[in-house]
Amino acid sequence: VKRRFVLSTLVKLFKKFILKDTLRYGWLLGHYAIRSLMFQAAKQANISPLRLGFTGTVAVIRRAIPDFQNLTSEQLPFFSHG
Repeated sequence: VKRRFVLSTLVKLFKKFILKDTLRYGWLLGHYAIRSLMFQAAKQANISPLRLGFTGTVAVIRRAIPDFQNLTSEQLPFFSHG
């Protein structure tokens, strides 16, 4: 009975701390990826990155997702072989 209590306590601690940290790091990585994309787009358009809005960029990315889902790996420049 004591072992079962210890195991259930460990599972609860795992869910409480590890999973929350994993979600937090996922959000941070996603935010960094979007900011990096914004910087690259501003640099390519020869404008200040401060002129681009985060929320607007997220909206553009969301609208573009279906188009990218239909592409093959050869059509994606960063993932093609060669």
